[in-house]
Amino acid sequence: MLTAPPSSPPAPGGRAPAAPAGRPDGKRDLVGLSREALGAELAALDEPAFRAHQLWHWIYHRGATDFERMTTLAKSLRAKLAERYVVGRPTASRDLKSVDATRKWLLRLADGHEIECVHIPEEDRGTLCVSSQVGCTLTCRFCHTGTQTLVRNLTAGEIVGQIMLARDALGEWPSPQDGRLLSNVVLMGMGEPLYNFDAVAQAMKIVMDHEGISISRRRITLSTAGVVPMIERCGAEIGVNLAISLHAVRDELRDQLVPLNKKYPIAELLAACRLYPGLNNARRITFEYVMLKDVNDSEADARELVRLLRGIPAKVNLIPFNAWPGAPYDCSSDEAIGRFGDIVNAAGYASPVRTPSARGAARRRRSPPRPDARARHRLLRVRAGRHDSAVADLPARRAAGRARAGRAGALYRHRDRRRCPRIHALDRRARRRRLRAPPARSVRRRQAVIDMFVLSGLIGFLFLPALLVGVAMTAVTVLWLILLVPGLLIWLWLLARICRKAGFSGWWSLTTLFPPVFAILIWVLAFADWPLGPPRIEIIPPRRS
Repeated sequence: MLTAPPSSPPAPGGRAPAAPAGRPDGKRDLVGLSREALGAELAALDEPAFRAHQLWHWIYHRGATDFERMTTLAKSLRAKLAERYVVGRPTASRDLKSVDATRKWLLRLADGHEIECVHIPEEDRGTLCVSSQVGCTLTCRFCHTGTQTLVRNLTAGEIVGQIMLARDALGEWPSPQDGRLLSNVVLMGMGEPLYNFDAVAQAMKIVMDHEGISISRRRITLSTAGVVPMIERCGAEIGVNLAISLHAVRDELRDQLVPLNKKYPIAELLAACRLYPGLNNARRITFEYVMLKDVNDSEADARELVRLLRGIPAKVNLIPFNAWPGAPYDCSSDEAIGRFGDIVNAAGYASPVRTPSARGAARRRRSPPRPDARARHRLLRVRAGRHDSAVADLPARRAAGRARAGRAGALYRHRDRRRCPRIHALDRRARRRRLRAPPARSVRRRQAVIDMFVLSGLIGFLFLPALLVGVAMTAVTVLWLILLVPGLLIWLWLLARICRKAGFSGWWSLTTLFPPVFAILIWVLAFADWPLGPPRIEIIPPRRS
């Protein structure tokens, strides 16, 4: 018997969060309504169905908040919409900007509650971190939001409103196709998204609509602490990328850091991850791992993490702990984070370190850049005593390689293509030139000698004997010259081209005369009895006795 999929599970504690209060003016906010709901609202106003499409375009593609700006709608319809509805946004009570252009908004909702929303710009993307609840239903000990009590779930309109407010601030209306400042969305703000899945799913479907905000599902990531029953439904209904807040590799430790683990332990969580719809090497699960000093940052923890993730297409985000006043933990040292990441990376899992902006700038100023994945793998082999001569002289080989590569290789040693894209392009062109470069001179000469002998042999054994047979059968000297001279000229021209291509002098071509001369001698000896004409066959009658 088929049953309907379960709705969002209630928050722990047995009571559902309180519903948001309505607007004081009694108007309804159109932001957050699905296409069907928007069509139903306009149908109640006796408007044709195509008006819903127009209104959707103005709200989500052009970002209009004033009905009077929606000039493709009739004036009478604009007046009716202004009487009954609004196109709202959360109010930004604080707007904070960092030195690296990261931007955080403290948003005030219609009922007075506040949530956070953060835009993180990078060279090739712009990521917006949005919230799904006011407060949080979980009490993770390392998370500052976990110290706040859960107030209520956000509506779909309040979730979409965060994205629309960010676009207002970035000036990205109408929705651009390329070069977006806001290209990615991560549900990693306040709250557990899977405990408000109905609203989250409706909001993400609006965001993914190709005629509106139009952000691809491959650019949306939902982060969960591990609500196992909802993981499969998330992949089946909205199909966005999945991130798991793991943070520990043993149940007894994760029970303390993430109390939800008592209900859904690590084994059940990883089993649900293996069954996530659409999981493959191109769409990997991200496992988030906060680095806590002397708690979960040992090399043994790293090896156990690798063992747990075996068989799951995954990457690991290492998050240095960002302490707040009164926090019970400290952040791991850079050396401990580096060792942990080396072990995970050597096992084949990408392990980028997510660094807060101000802290990351200070860390980059005082420490050299981390080596790339291949270099870290070699260093691990050296530490384990399994290094060979190729690893032992690694610094010398690197220096020689940079010298051979020239300017492009020397400038590209930073190994960060996003910081120096022009140098990366130079290096890419240099590698292509090396791939297209001709072989070495000795290789060309060896191949040329083989080509010349093969060519001469074919001419000597096939072409010249056929001409000699023709001369012997016809005894016409003019025809023999007409056929033989062009053949000899073509043969000598091909030999000269081969020699010139290989860099040989003209005398080298004389060595290839041996096969045809040898073949001519054999044929001359074979027809020595009749060089000027065909053999004459004399029939001798038998003698009669």
